[in-house]
Amino acid sequence: MKQHILVVSQYFYPEDFRINDICKEWVKRGYKVTVLTGIPNYPQGKFYKGYSWFRGRRETYEGMGIIRIPLIPRGHNALMLMLNYISFVISGWFWKTFTGLKADRVFICEVSPMTQALPGVWYAKRRRIPCSIYVQDLWPENVEIVTGLHNKHILGAIDRMVDGIYQKCDKIYATSPSFVKRLEERESVYADGESKVKYWPQYAEEFYRPMPKKELQDLYLPNAKLKVDIQECDLNDVGKDDITFVVSMNKGQAFTPLNETASGGEISRLMLAIKTITMSKTDINTLVFDEIDTGVSGKVADAIGLKMHSIALNNQVLCITHLPQVAIHADYHYAIKKQTQDEETYSSLAVLNEDERIEEIAKMLSGDVITPEAIENAKRLLQG
Repeated sequence: MKQHILVVSQYFYPEDFRINDICKEWVKRGYKVTVLTGIPNYPQGKFYKGYSWFRGRRETYEGMGIIRIPLIPRGHNALMLMLNYISFVISGWFWKTFTGLKADRVFICEVSPMTQALPGVWYAKRRRIPCSIYVQDLWPENVEIVTGLHNKHILGAIDRMVDGIYQKCDKIYATSPSFVKRLEERESVYADGESKVKYWPQYAEEFYRPMPKKELQDLYLPNAKLKVDIQECDLNDVGKDDITFVVSMNKGQAFTPLNETASGGEISRLMLAIKTITMSKTDINTLVFDEIDTGVSGKVADAIGLKMHSIALNNQVLCITHLPQVAIHADYHYAIKKQTQDEETYSSLAVLNEDERIEEIAKMLSGDVITPEAIENAKRLLQG
């Protein structure tokens, strides 16, 4: 067994944070991993089902041990959020004081709040072991931007706390070059004249990116590859991550941004493949596809119809389409019609019976003039 890593993160499985995948990868590489975290309550503001101050406090997940220390759920206002932050620190102090856990090193995953790093540095100091921190939020800058707080005494106290944390860490990892630059403006990130800051980009590693080949092969994209590039940017009204989907659609082709490379039909199929995979990992049970078949026809359209039908086996799927190869895979077929009366336009929706459905499919095949050949073709398509 390799070294024993104590990971300190206020947020962890079943909360959906990237540290979950990092820890799983360490376990795969032979490390022993123990996670010190809180009782899951993000982002709902209340404890997840099955967890409380007395339930779910210790568990095993993907080969790692999880220790959950008590905290107050974050709720939905500033007071509850502050109590949430403080309670994790207080519980962490008691834990580090009385725990018998013997780890070889500490890894702190810092997303707001920075206060969650305190139990980690306290434990590392007590055990006299190396301590690293992965900085994904800059404090006190983030506090000032998000809360609008400008009190120099409060910000000064936070700043001194942050310096104390950085001084006690042997290595400091930053998610972007701009973070590295900002961190290196602080004297506390230097040891013996050398910067302790290293750039660790937050774009997804290989274990975080893969899309099953079958999903792409089913949609006639056998050589397509998709990756997600996540880069830190300045905080703005949509967040602080610049996310780009990059693709290689053919063998030997370099990865380039999706919107610059793929055709409309390829984008539609990639989106459908992503939806097929992510549906199993969300609580969403209804999907609406509005002309996702744009830019395709023939066997590709038929493949899209089959894929949507497979999603509909466990979820509700509403699809708007003008392609017969897609419409034939539906369990129920509705027709939307527009009528004008007294200079007003009205839309009506009607479920079609078997004969009406044949007629509608035939209309998709031949236009407004429905031929006997179109009727026979529609019947064959519906029969499979």
